[in-house]
Amino acid sequence: MEVLVSAKRIPAASWYVMASLPTEEAFAPIHRMQQRMLLANIVLTLIAGAMTWWMLKRQLSPLLETTRVLSLIPEGGGLPPKLPIGRDDEIGRLIGSFNRLLEAAKRREHALRESEERFRLIFENNGDAIIFARPDGHIESANPAACRLTGYSEDELRQLGREGIIDIHDPRLNSALEERLRTGRFCGELRCRHKSGRVFAAELTSTYFIDSAGKTRTVSQIRDITERQNAVRALRESHAALSSVLDTTRDG
Repeated sequence: MEVLVSAKRIPAASWYVMASLPTEEAFAPIHRMQQRMLLANIVLTLIAGAMTWWMLKRQLSPLLETTRVLSLIPEGGGLPPKLPIGRDDEIGRLIGSFNRLLEAAKRREHALRESEERFRLIFENNGDAIIFARPDGHIESANPAACRLTGYSEDELRQLGREGIIDIHDPRLNSALEERLRTGRFCGELRCRHKSGRVFAAELTSTYFIDSAGKTRTVSQIRDITERQNAVRALRESHAALSSVLDTTRDG
Protein backbone atom coordinates (compact mmCIF):
# COMPACT_ATOMS: atom_id res chain seq x y z
CA MET A 1 0.00 0.00 0.00
CA GLU A 2 1.32 3.43 -0.93
CA VAL A 3 1.31 5.73 2.10
CA LEU A 4 2.40 9.18 3.14
CA VAL A 5 4.82 9.07 6.13
CA SER A 6 5.97 11.86 8.50
CA ALA A 7 8.59 11.26 11.28
CA LYS A 8 9.82 13.47 14.17
CA ARG A 9 12.64 12.69 16.65
CA ILE A 10 12.09 13.44 20.35
CA PRO A 11 15.53 13.93 21.90
CA ALA A 12 14.40 13.84 25.55
CA ALA A 13 13.09 10.33 25.23
CA SER A 14 15.20 9.25 22.28
CA TRP A 15 11.97 8.43 20.45
CA TYR A 16 10.73 8.85 16.94
CA VAL A 17 7.13 9.78 16.36
CA MET A 18 5.85 8.61 12.98
CA ALA A 19 2.48 9.14 11.29
CA SER A 20 1.33 7.47 8.09
CA LEU A 21 -1.71 7.94 5.87
CA PRO A 22 -2.64 5.95 2.73
CA THR A 23 -2.28 8.07 -0.39
CA GLU A 24 -5.65 6.90 -1.65
CA GLU A 25 -7.27 8.43 1.39
CA ALA A 26 -5.07 11.52 1.32
CA PHE A 27 -5.74 12.36 -2.36
CA ALA A 28 -9.39 11.28 -2.36
CA PRO A 29 -10.74 14.89 -2.27
CA ILE A 30 -8.47 15.82 -5.20
CA HIS A 31 -9.61 12.78 -7.20
CA ARG A 32 -13.26 13.63 -6.51
CA MET A 33 -12.61 17.23 -7.53
CA GLN A 34 -10.95 16.03 -10.79
CA GLN A 35 -13.92 13.80 -11.55
CA ARG A 36 -16.35 16.67 -10.93
CA MET A 37 -14.25 19.00 -13.11
CA LEU A 38 -14.15 16.39 -15.90
CA LEU A 39 -17.91 15.92 -15.72
CA ALA A 40 -18.45 19.68 -15.67
CA ASN A 41 -16.12 20.12 -18.66
CA ILE A 42 -18.00 17.46 -20.63
CA VAL A 43 -21.37 19.02 -19.83
CA LEU A 44 -20.16 22.56 -20.63
CA THR A 45 -18.52 21.37 -23.86
CA LEU A 46 -21.77 19.73 -24.97
CA ILE A 47 -23.75 22.86 -24.08
CA ALA A 48 -21.24 25.14 -25.85
CA GLY A 49 -21.22 22.87 -28.92
CA ALA A 50 -25.02 22.82 -29.07
CA MET A 51 -25.23 26.60 -28.70
CA THR A 52 -22.52 27.12 -31.32
CA TRP A 53 -24.32 24.77 -33.72
CA TRP A 54 -27.64 26.53 -33.13
CA MET A 55 -26.11 29.98 -33.54
CA LEU A 56 -24.24 29.03 -36.72
CA LYS A 57 -27.34 27.38 -38.15
CA ARG A 58 -29.37 30.49 -37.41
CA GLN A 59 -26.73 32.84 -38.87
CA LEU A 60 -26.03 30.73 -41.95
CA SER A 61 -29.63 29.73 -42.72
CA PRO A 62 -29.94 32.50 -45.38
CA LEU A 63 -26.88 31.11 -47.16
CA LEU A 64 -28.31 27.59 -46.98
CA GLU A 65 -31.61 28.82 -48.41
CA THR A 66 -29.75 30.68 -51.15
CA THR A 67 -27.78 27.54 -51.99
CA ARG A 68 -31.00 25.53 -52.13
CA VAL A 69 -32.63 28.04 -54.49
CA LEU A 70 -29.56 28.09 -56.75
CA SER A 71 -29.39 24.28 -56.82
CA LEU A 72 -32.96 24.15 -58.19
CA ILE A 73 -31.98 26.11 -61.30
CA PRO A 74 -31.54 23.73 -64.25
CA GLU A 75 -28.21 23.75 -66.01
CA GLY A 76 -28.26 26.17 -68.92
CA GLY A 77 -31.51 27.71 -67.65
CA GLY A 78 -30.25 31.28 -67.68
CA LEU A 79 -29.94 33.63 -64.75
CA PRO A 80 -31.52 32.64 -61.39
CA PRO A 81 -34.48 34.57 -59.93
CA LYS A 82 -34.11 37.18 -57.23
CA LEU A 83 -32.80 35.51 -54.08
CA PRO A 84 -34.75 35.88 -50.80
CA ILE A 85 -33.29 38.06 -48.03
CA GLY A 86 -34.04 36.69 -44.56
CA ARG A 87 -32.49 39.35 -42.32
CA ASP A 88 -30.90 42.74 -42.78
CA ASP A 89 -27.48 41.70 -41.52
CA GLU A 90 -24.11 41.12 -43.19
CA ILE A 91 -25.36 38.04 -45.07
CA GLY A 92 -28.58 39.83 -46.03
CA ARG A 93 -26.62 42.75 -47.45
CA LEU A 94 -24.38 40.30 -49.31
CA ILE A 95 -27.44 38.62 -50.89
CA GLY A 96 -28.87 42.07 -51.69
CA SER A 97 -25.68 43.02 -53.52
CA PHE A 98 -25.85 39.74 -55.43
CA ASN A 99 -29.47 40.49 -56.37
CA ARG A 100 -28.42 43.88 -57.76
CA LEU A 101 -25.78 42.16 -59.85
CA LEU A 102 -28.45 39.75 -61.09
CA GLU A 103 -30.71 42.63 -62.09
CA ALA A 104 -27.86 44.30 -64.00
CA ALA A 105 -27.02 40.99 -65.70
CA LYS A 106 -30.69 40.49 -66.63
CA ARG A 107 -30.86 43.95 -68.16
CA ARG A 108 -27.71 43.27 -70.18
CA GLU A 109 -29.04 39.87 -71.27
CA HIS A 110 -32.36 41.42 -72.31
CA ALA A 111 -30.56 44.11 -74.31
CA LEU A 112 -28.34 41.45 -75.89
CA ARG A 113 -31.35 39.35 -76.87
CA GLU A 114 -33.05 42.38 -78.42
CA SER A 115 -29.86 43.20 -80.33
CA GLU A 116 -29.53 39.60 -81.53
CA GLU A 117 -33.18 39.57 -82.57
CA ARG A 118 -32.76 42.79 -84.55
CA PHE A 119 -29.61 41.41 -86.17
CA ARG A 120 -31.40 38.14 -87.02
CA LEU A 121 -34.30 40.02 -88.62
CA ILE A 122 -31.94 42.22 -90.64
CA PHE A 123 -29.80 39.22 -91.62
CA GLU A 124 -32.70 37.00 -92.69
CA ASN A 125 -34.88 39.64 -94.37
CA ASN A 126 -32.20 41.65 -96.15
CA GLY A 127 -32.69 41.74 -99.92
CA ASP A 128 -28.92 41.54 -100.54
CA ALA A 129 -26.90 38.40 -100.02
CA ILE A 130 -24.90 38.52 -96.76
CA ILE A 131 -22.18 35.97 -96.03
CA PHE A 132 -20.03 35.60 -92.90
CA ALA A 133 -16.77 33.80 -93.54
CA ARG A 134 -13.19 33.37 -92.44
CA PRO A 135 -10.35 35.20 -94.19
CA ASP A 136 -9.36 31.93 -95.92
CA GLY A 137 -12.75 31.79 -97.65
CA HIS A 138 -14.52 29.21 -95.45
CA ILE A 139 -18.19 30.26 -95.17
CA GLU A 140 -19.72 30.08 -91.71
CA SER A 141 -23.23 31.43 -92.34
CA ALA A 142 -25.30 32.86 -95.17
CA ASN A 143 -28.70 34.51 -95.21
CA PRO A 144 -31.66 33.33 -97.36
CA ALA A 145 -30.94 36.01 -99.97
CA ALA A 146 -27.47 34.50 -100.50
CA CYS A 147 -29.04 31.09 -100.99
CA ARG A 148 -31.50 32.49 -103.54
CA LEU A 149 -28.73 34.38 -105.33
CA THR A 150 -26.40 31.38 -105.69
CA GLY A 151 -28.96 28.57 -105.81
CA TYR A 152 -27.19 26.68 -103.00
CA SER A 153 -28.45 25.88 -99.52
CA GLU A 154 -26.58 27.25 -96.51
CA ASP A 155 -25.02 23.84 -95.80
CA GLU A 156 -23.83 23.59 -99.39
CA LEU A 157 -22.30 27.06 -99.17
CA ARG A 158 -20.42 26.04 -96.01
CA GLN A 159 -18.97 23.05 -97.85
CA LEU A 160 -18.11 24.95 -101.04
CA GLY A 161 -16.57 28.05 -99.49
CA ARG A 162 -15.60 31.15 -101.45
CA GLU A 163 -14.42 29.21 -104.51
CA GLY A 164 -17.92 27.79 -104.97
CA ILE A 165 -19.61 31.14 -105.62
CA ILE A 166 -16.81 33.46 -106.84
CA ASP A 167 -15.46 32.93 -110.33
CA ILE A 168 -11.82 32.09 -109.56
CA HIS A 169 -10.89 32.87 -113.17
CA ASP A 170 -11.92 36.50 -112.75
CA PRO A 171 -8.67 38.51 -113.17
CA ARG A 172 -9.91 41.06 -110.64
CA LEU A 173 -10.17 38.51 -107.80
CA ASN A 174 -6.53 38.58 -106.65
CA SER A 175 -6.36 42.36 -106.60
CA ALA A 176 -9.64 42.45 -104.66
CA LEU A 177 -8.26 40.07 -102.01
CA GLU A 178 -5.04 42.07 -101.78
CA GLU A 179 -6.96 45.32 -101.34
CA ARG A 180 -9.11 43.82 -98.57
CA LEU A 181 -6.01 42.46 -96.84
CA ARG A 182 -4.26 45.82 -97.10
CA THR A 183 -7.11 48.18 -96.20
CA GLY A 184 -9.54 45.85 -94.42
CA ARG A 185 -12.29 46.51 -96.98
CA PHE A 186 -13.07 45.91 -100.64
CA CYS A 187 -15.91 47.29 -102.72
CA GLY A 188 -16.12 46.52 -106.40
CA GLU A 189 -17.42 44.23 -109.13
CA LEU A 190 -16.60 40.55 -109.52
CA ARG A 191 -18.04 37.61 -111.40
CA CYS A 192 -20.03 35.07 -109.40
CA ARG A 193 -21.34 31.61 -110.26
CA HIS A 194 -24.83 30.21 -109.85
CA LYS A 195 -25.43 26.57 -108.98
CA SER A 196 -26.69 26.06 -112.53
CA GLY A 197 -23.31 27.15 -113.89
CA ARG A 198 -24.47 30.59 -114.99
CA VAL A 199 -21.92 33.36 -114.44
CA PHE A 200 -23.29 36.75 -113.49
CA ALA A 201 -21.85 40.13 -112.60
CA ALA A 202 -22.07 41.08 -108.93
CA GLU A 203 -21.26 44.08 -106.81
CA LEU A 204 -19.39 42.86 -103.73
CA THR A 205 -18.56 44.67 -100.51
CA SER A 206 -16.35 42.72 -98.11
CA THR A 207 -15.00 43.92 -94.75
CA TYR A 208 -12.74 42.50 -92.04
CA PHE A 209 -13.92 42.56 -88.40
CA ILE A 210 -12.92 41.03 -85.07
CA ASP A 211 -15.56 38.87 -83.36
CA SER A 212 -16.18 38.52 -79.61
CA ALA A 213 -13.64 35.68 -79.41
CA GLY A 214 -10.91 37.92 -80.83
CA LYS A 215 -10.78 36.08 -84.18
CA THR A 216 -10.74 37.76 -87.57
CA ARG A 217 -13.86 37.25 -89.68
CA THR A 218 -15.24 38.75 -92.90
CA VAL A 219 -18.73 39.91 -93.81
CA SER A 220 -19.57 40.21 -97.50
CA GLN A 221 -22.58 41.74 -99.16
CA ILE A 222 -23.29 40.56 -102.72
CA ARG A 223 -25.74 42.09 -105.18
CA ASP A 224 -26.56 40.85 -108.69
CA ILE A 225 -26.04 43.78 -111.06
CA THR A 226 -26.78 41.96 -114.32
CA GLU A 227 -29.98 43.94 -114.91
CA ARG A 228 -28.22 47.17 -114.07
CA GLN A 229 -25.40 46.44 -116.50
CA ASN A 230 -27.92 45.49 -119.20
CA ALA A 231 -29.78 48.75 -118.59
CA VAL A 232 -26.53 50.73 -118.79
CA ARG A 233 -25.58 48.90 -121.97
CA ALA A 234 -28.99 49.54 -123.50
CA LEU A 235 -28.76 53.21 -122.48
CA ARG A 236 -25.35 53.50 -124.11
CA GLU A 237 -26.57 51.82 -127.29
CA SER A 238 -29.59 54.12 -127.36
CA HIS A 239 -27.36 57.12 -126.78
CA ALA A 240 -25.02 55.98 -129.56
CA ALA A 241 -27.95 55.45 -131.94
CA LEU A 242 -29.38 58.86 -131.06
CA SER A 243 -25.99 60.49 -131.56
CA SER A 244 -25.65 58.79 -134.93
CA VAL A 245 -29.07 60.06 -135.99
CA LEU A 246 -28.29 63.57 -134.80
CA ASP A 247 -24.96 63.55 -136.57
CA THR A 248 -26.37 62.40 -139.91
CA THR A 249 -29.65 64.29 -140.10
CA ARG A 250 -29.84 67.53 -142.02
CA ASP A 251 -32.76 68.86 -140.03
CA GLY A 252 -32.12 71.29 -137.26
